[in-house]
Amino acid sequence: MKIKTLEYFITLAESASINEAAQKLFVAQPSLTKALHHLEEELGFVLFERGRHGITLTSMGQQILPEARQIVDIYQSWLDLPKKNVLTDIEIHVHTSFFNFLFPNIILGMKES
Repeated sequence: MKIKTLEYFITLAESASINEAAQKLFVAQPSLTKALHHLEEELGFVLFERGRHGITLTSMGQQILPEARQIVDIYQSWLDLPKKNVLTDIEIHVHTSFFNFLFPNIILGMKES
């Protein structure tokens, strides 16, 4: 199972139709339908009931939707980790002679950048 497929499932669950979901995802409707069929085959149950007026989640689809959202949210938080671990503090330990000679120039250079 791919994260992208779970994103498709979530978007489809939140949309009124397959065409609307395909537009939101910027994918062709046949590609979205194929991904949905693969997900249903992999899971072994039907996620959506298809009718003349669009699609609706089955009871099994409703059951896994919150977990699918949670999985996608966790994955997204992993992708955001490098952005969260940005260096914000610098601790400098120097010898006294270095402090009087070069340290003021270093600090001034840091403030200018």
